[in-house]
Amino acid sequence: MNGSELLLSWVDVARRLWKVSQPCEGGTDAAVPPKGLVYTQTFWDRLFMGVAPGVDHDAILAWLSGIFGPRWQKDEHGRSILLEAHGEALSHLPVEVRELDEEEMAEWRNTPFQPRFSPPRTVHFSRTSTPEPDPFPLDQPPVLAFHSFKGGVGRTLCALATTLAYTGHKKKILLIDADFEAPGISFLFEGRKPDPDFALADLLTMLHADPDPDGQDALATAIQGVSNQCLDNVFVLPCFRNLEESVSLEIRPEHLVASTAHHPFFLGDILSRLGKALRVDLVIVDLRAGLSELSAPLILDPRIKRILVANASGQSIKGTRFIIQEIGDTLKANQWPANNLPALILNQLPSVLMPKKGEPGNERFNAMVESIDEALMKAFPQREMSVAEKSELILPTTAEEGISKVTVSYNEPLAMLSDTWDDALETIRQSVIPEKIWDTLQLWLPATGEPVPKAKETSLSGTLDEGRKRLRDFAEKLVTAEGTSEGSIEGAGFLPILPLVHLAQDHVAKLPVVVSIGAKGAGKTYSFLNMVRCHHWNHFVERVKPDLNSAITAPILPVLWSKNADIQEMAELQDLCRKDVGIHLAGNSKPFELTRALSQLKHSDLYLWRDFWTNAIARSLGVPEDSSQPFETLISSLRQDKRQIVALIDGLEEAFPEFAVNPIQQTALRALLQEVPNWLRTLPGAPLGLVVFVRQDMVLHAIPQNRTQFTERFVNYALRWTWVEALELAAWVTDKSKATTNLWDEDFSKLSDAERTSRLKCLWGIKLGGDKTNEAISNNWVLSVLSDLRGRIQARDVVRFIGLAARKSVGNTKTGDRILAPAAMRDAIAECSQKKIDEISEENAPLKEIFDKIKGKDSSPTPLSSPCTYKKLASLSLTEGQIELLEENGIIFFDNSEKKYHFPEIFRYGLSVERAVGARPKVLSLMRKARNEGRF
Repeated sequence: MNGSELLLSWVDVARRLWKVSQPCEGGTDAAVPPKGLVYTQTFWDRLFMGVAPGVDHDAILAWLSGIFGPRWQKDEHGRSILLEAHGEALSHLPVEVRELDEEEMAEWRNTPFQPRFSPPRTVHFSRTSTPEPDPFPLDQPPVLAFHSFKGGVGRTLCALATTLAYTGHKKKILLIDADFEAPGISFLFEGRKPDPDFALADLLTMLHADPDPDGQDALATAIQGVSNQCLDNVFVLPCFRNLEESVSLEIRPEHLVASTAHHPFFLGDILSRLGKALRVDLVIVDLRAGLSELSAPLILDPRIKRILVANASGQSIKGTRFIIQEIGDTLKANQWPANNLPALILNQLPSVLMPKKGEPGNERFNAMVESIDEALMKAFPQREMSVAEKSELILPTTAEEGISKVTVSYNEPLAMLSDTWDDALETIRQSVIPEKIWDTLQLWLPATGEPVPKAKETSLSGTLDEGRKRLRDFAEKLVTAEGTSEGSIEGAGFLPILPLVHLAQDHVAKLPVVVSIGAKGAGKTYSFLNMVRCHHWNHFVERVKPDLNSAITAPILPVLWSKNADIQEMAELQDLCRKDVGIHLAGNSKPFELTRALSQLKHSDLYLWRDFWTNAIARSLGVPEDSSQPFETLISSLRQDKRQIVALIDGLEEAFPEFAVNPIQQTALRALLQEVPNWLRTLPGAPLGLVVFVRQDMVLHAIPQNRTQFTERFVNYALRWTWVEALELAAWVTDKSKATTNLWDEDFSKLSDAERTSRLKCLWGIKLGGDKTNEAISNNWVLSVLSDLRGRIQARDVVRFIGLAARKSVGNTKTGDRILAPAAMRDAIAECSQKKIDEISEENAPLKEIFDKIKGKDSSPTPLSSPCTYKKLASLSLTEGQIELLEENGIIFFDNSEKKYHFPEIFRYGLSVERAVGARPKVLSLMRKARNEGRF
């Protein structure tokens, strides 16, 4: 408690005492109210303190003096609190202690809780806790309240848009205007129905006067009146019947609690019961903006769903955070569970702040969202964790995942909305807002109907354990598919992710000359194998995009491949290509060994390397060794017979293991990646196409200049997995394993977030725990722990995780509603991380050296925790260049706000890095940001 706060009047004293009465983290013992203090009442001329019989008055007053510090005064005139005002009457607030008898004690302790925003003059310290209100009966509709801290942010528009979203899905709505001071819905409705039969003000007045504590007569009157106020499946309850004459509200919501036997949230009950009588699916209430006591009984009702509306202004964001905290404080004060989280609509955003596809998001936008997410975590602590648990695998609660939100850009027609009901609703209907609210918040919204969301009928193939075994076997084969022949996963095909779709679409009528860049595990080798197994370019185009018809029948020639590939299969594919070309070149009895030829070359001339690569393509097809110019011979033959070929190259990281430090290998790569494509584009008639699959870090070292220009040229073909594609991969793998049917189809990527979540329910559930728990949404959790802290995720990690989790789920009898058991999913992360580190170590010598230092293999292990400083990393003998290499590969992430490096979960386990105690909130924050970036 800040004892230096300015106290100008008795109102400040009341506020200080109210703050002391609220639960506070990290509060001092001095601020804890003494046992026996029952209440305080602050008036303009006196402060009364009610205490239990027999309580030591001096102890009570000593506590009060500790609260007010030097402002506490005791003299011959009595006790008082000094205020910052002129004159004796205004500068002294006398204090009196009243000892209560047992009857008074019982009366004070049983005083009902009153939901309100402003600090009351009467503060209760010994009140019996108010029980959590009973949930609405299942046959009553839920209530959805819209609130905003400030006016002018489009709250009413969002309420109307949500109403249209529901009616567009054949739902009936009771729409209530509870903004008595600026009734927007009521003014619109008045133009459509000038003389309504019933209003919310009438309902409040009748409930206040109704002797029946259940308000049956008042409710019956409301039902009769509102039944005649229906427009297109929307029953409308305006604030007042006559807006011009009704300038004040005689009976307010808080009066229902203050002067009757109703419980604090009686109004929510009545509105839900009214909705039931009208047979609606949902009650939507548009509340008064700000900290209004008109809104408190509904916005603070723990049963009511709340959508908070804000714009990008600082005061709107700050106020929204305050509202969230007020809701949380009400829950804490009454010891109610923090389950019903609010959602957020960020409205009227300028285009510069709107998240864009393929971009990480505007810094200011990210900061706004994160500040609200932090307020949500603080206000809704959904479970306590031990110190040990905080250092283990991140298992976010629903609140820690971040607020469910919709972003809406500024829309000029909506800023000039008509004042007539039909025109205004039609303008809103024509905007994207109703559909966007429905699609984005469908899992959060109440009463969306069954099924929620609508999805294909998916089913298990066989028993649950049979499905787990099929998924295990298929996923494990897929992880190592580079080393298998086509038959081992026969019929599976491959997932047409966006980069491959771009490759097919852009080369329907011309040969590709493309460098496809991807991180380790992005699926380069798998894409290479599936492409060469198509045999001809037009077959590849049709496999990726069945509605495309390519006339390019060029055979596909594997030139270089991963060492784990089936050599016999590659040789057979080369033979097929030779036969398809049919140009009768004098072939060699001895196949061309490109890998050996690469190891024998030591020169660093860029153009000699260019000639080497082009000749290697010709030699792979069978141009004889004694030909002085194999490439020219090949091109001449292709032109003569009007033939074409597409050459494919993969496995460069194995051919050039020292690419990070060896200048000759860097030159060889630069010639292949830059010079060869440039040369092929100059050839008349373009008889030769080329697709090179290369790892991202190899490009970094091979092309030191104009690298951005180079990568942008091929950005559409980069094997970069968005989170949507990663989820589609999970569905595809599960279906192709025959563990399920109809989990995946070609329209999966077009589904909304809610539909994808529903579709994947049979794989890993809606949430990691039960679907009604406060645990993380499974889709979000899986991708968060598998991605780096920039939102980047690799296909191999997704497939490996599924395989490991399926293996660990076999025999699990506790989880019967999904293929992957939650415990198995959690256990799979550490092994997935370890295998990833092992693979990188095998293929990347520079990183292996760094990993050995981190794990202390060359010396006694030095404990390393995440996050850590640059100095700590340097103490492990890591050089500046090595630390940069870790950053480049996403193995560490530098957080500029705290000047420390974080290890993502997918790397942290495999490197035996602990998470520092207290780091959890920051890690969750970074994971939320990564999730926002990885969605696109």
